[in-house]
Order: sequence, then structure tokens, then C-alpha cells
Amino acid sequence: MSIFGVDSCGAATVMVPSGGTDVTFYDWVKSQAGAAPTFWGRYLVDSSCNLTASEADFLLGKGCYILVIYGGATANSVSTTDGTSDANAAISAAKSLNVPSGVALFADVEPEWTPTSTWIKGWMQTLQSEGTYASGFYADTSESAFNTPFCEAFNTSFSPVLWAQEPKVGCTSAGGRPAWDPDAPSCFTKAGNEIAFWQYGNVCYSNGAYAVDLDEGRDDTVLPVLWAP
Repeated sequence: MSIFGVDSCGAATVMVPSGGTDVTFYDWVKSQAGAAPTFWGRYLVDSSCNLTASEADFLLGKGCYILVIYGGATANSVSTTDGTSDANAAISAAKSLNVPSGVALFADVEPEWTPTSTWIKGWMQTLQSEGTYASGFYADTSESAFNTPFCEAFNTSFSPVLWAQEPKVGCTSAGGRPAWDPDAPSCFTKAGNEIAFWQYGNVCYSNGAYAVDLDEGRDDTVLPVLWAP
């Protein structure tokens, strides 16, 4: 059975209004979803969205897993560099927060970007060579702009973890999340792999300047690639 999660730019610890009082954004999301998220996606190397050590302690203390997103890639870096610099920056930031070994670092690849196979391979290869973290991608796995270079770079020895951006279903409660149906690159599934996470809803449970995107994990077997409580 799939597991429910969210991701956000805003910190889970920020205080937001709720019925005449203020509560943490985490508690607001829990009340809107009808259940606590099993995992929460938060960013590294993104100055406007950065996860802090105190927020990590807060989420882990709630029993919530953390999906670690590298937000330092750019449209330029994914199309003109070999991926090494981005991977090393992600590793350095993760280590500075004491992210445990074995956790996947998900490179945020926006749908309008055009990553090269060189960048994708470099990201995977550098993370694998360094040996501490697994390589992940948050990407539009319904489009050739990502799938074509990914399939050129893909090698089963890299064991990347994919978080699909499509299809979008809309905002739901935790219990009303859709049946598992994310898009996937054909080369990935033909090699016997499955999408691990799926972002199926955008800008949900808004409270002022704060909102979350809604996600599912395929089942609880994907939890070991997240930062565990």
C-alpha cells in the first residue's frame, strides 16, 4: 500500500494561523490531510527553502521521515556541466546536516529544463563513487526532455531512485490519495525498476504564503532511502 507524504519550500516549523491561534505548519498540514505525513520533502542548497538542523530534529521527533532534495542545480548547470559539481555540493550540504549514509539525495530537475546525459551520468557516478548517499532525481518522467538523456546515461549499476512529477491528480486528503500510477522512463521499467515516489498534487493546504505539494511513496519498502526518525 502506498504511503502519504508532502514536500514544501516552507519549513515545517513555521507558525501559521489556525482558528484564532498559531500552530506549526506541520500541524496545519496534518489537520488538513486528516493524517500525519509519513515523509516530508525538504531542500538543501536552496537559500529560500533550506532545511535546517533544528527543523530536521523537529520532523524526526514527530516520527516523520525526511525526503532530501538538492535544490542547487540550475537550468544552466544541468545543460552545460558534467554533474560533478552539483553532486559534490549536495554531498557537502548533506554531510553538514548529518544526513545518514544510504539516504538518497534527489536532484531537483524542473520540467522546463533540458538536462544532458553527461550531467545525469555525472550526478549518479559521483554519488556512487563517493559512496555515502544514493542518487535520486525529482523529474518529469512523462517527457522526453528528461527521459531521453536519462536513458542514455542509465546503467543499472548506478541504482538511481526516481521521484515522478506526473501525472497531476490534484489535492486530496491523505486517505483520498490516488491509486498508484506515476509515469516512468521505459528504460527504467524494462530493467525491472519501479518509480519510488510520485508528486501527484501541487500547492495544496495553503495557509497564507505556505503550501505543500502532495506525494506518495510506492510502499513502505522505499522508506530506507529517506532520512529515518
